[in-house]
Amino acid sequence: MNQMLGLFAFSLLAAAYFAPSIVAGLRRHHQVGAVAVVNFFFGWTVVGWVVAMAMALSAGRPRDFRYAYAPFTAADQAAAIRADLGPVIAQGAWPRPAPHGEPAQERSA
Repeated sequence: MNQMLGLFAFSLLAAAYFAPSIVAGLRRHHQVGAVAVVNFFFGWTVVGWVVAMAMALSAGRPRDFRYAYAPFTAADQAAAIRADLGPVIAQGAWPRPAPHGEPAQERSA
């Protein structure tokens, strides 16, 4: 019985010690490795554990920059522009494209 209690206490203390690393992993933090290193080497000090937990709870930047900063491809953006400007061009309120070197001509209604 004492062995089971000791194992339970050890598991509980280990989970508390590595809580910043666990939190960073569950939150899919972009610097989970750095949090784990700070937690492992400096977590035994109260300041190190608090720093690791602060790192784990920081928002930071998302892992996948493609979706965070460029959610649309060029084709998606071109389709959106065509959808927005299509009615304007159809009404004749948009200048007719001109060949290179010539000024744009107004559409006749």
